[in-house]
Amino acid sequence: MGKPHPVGVFVLVLAALSSAASMQLHSHELDSMLERCVAAEATVPPPQRLAGSQIFLDYRLGDCIRLCNCVGMPSRYPRSFAAQYYRAHCLRKGSGPKALKGKYGPSYDTILRILANADGKEGFNVPEPSSLVVHLRLGDMVEGSLDDPLAMLQRGGNPLNKKWPNSIKSAHELLENAAEANTSQVHLVGGGCWRRTNKKIKNTLRDVSCVKSHTYAHCLRAALQTKYNTTLSMDDNNADRDFYFMGRAKKFVEGVGGFSRIAADLVRLQGGHIVGRQFVDARAPLSSNLLI
Repeated sequence: MGKPHPVGVFVLVLAALSSAASMQLHSHELDSMLERCVAAEATVPPPQRLAGSQIFLDYRLGDCIRLCNCVGMPSRYPRSFAAQYYRAHCLRKGSGPKALKGKYGPSYDTILRILANADGKEGFNVPEPSSLVVHLRLGDMVEGSLDDPLAMLQRGGNPLNKKWPNSIKSAHELLENAAEANTSQVHLVGGGCWRRTNKKIKNTLRDVSCVKSHTYAHCLRAALQTKYNTTLSMDDNNADRDFYFMGRAKKFVEGVGGFSRIAADLVRLQGGHIVGRQFVDARAPLSSNLLI
């Protein structure tokens, strides 16, 4: 092969520089749009929580599945996924919740049976196979962060839990994830916020509407909407429906914490693909530990 023509090399260099400049311009435009969105959100009264959203108050499905820490859930929510999981898996592994707490990891076989029982039921929807489902860890992690929503959206942020630095993903990163997934449809799934005040977190979670979480999630949707058809599910606070929807995804962006990690494991087990950065919870068993 002969040497490339000098003019041809020059044209290629110009094209590369032009592409880089275009990307920088797009990034600048996106940041400007995010600034406007955050400013606009500040003028909007926090939305009221949906009627019936208290049904799943203090419902921690992830802890029940990961650690068999289901105390109180089977009695308060007897038809929930947590109650089903407790009866099917945790009870037969020991004499009660105190004996079980922390002893056993997830039984994915049990979880898959619970999901199968929910197939076709009202409110339990399956995402389109080509779509990208993104889990947003909202609530305590965002409200307790020292970063403001604009910083989170533009460069990412550090959540309340310091073991997951920079795990609040920026709009730029999630746009890259969507491009990698080669999709035209993005579904953002974020849980609601606790109503009680968390005394461990000074000056946070006292606003039941979780203003920072709402601003971050709604402006994230606005950013993704510039390129992709984007939906946002939050405030319904029905963890079972969210978990089912995420667990049935074919393309999934994982958030932090055991709830999201278990959903990611379910996606893998059913032949799906995890897009973007992943997080490891040292307290949870390895994903390959498929207990029955």
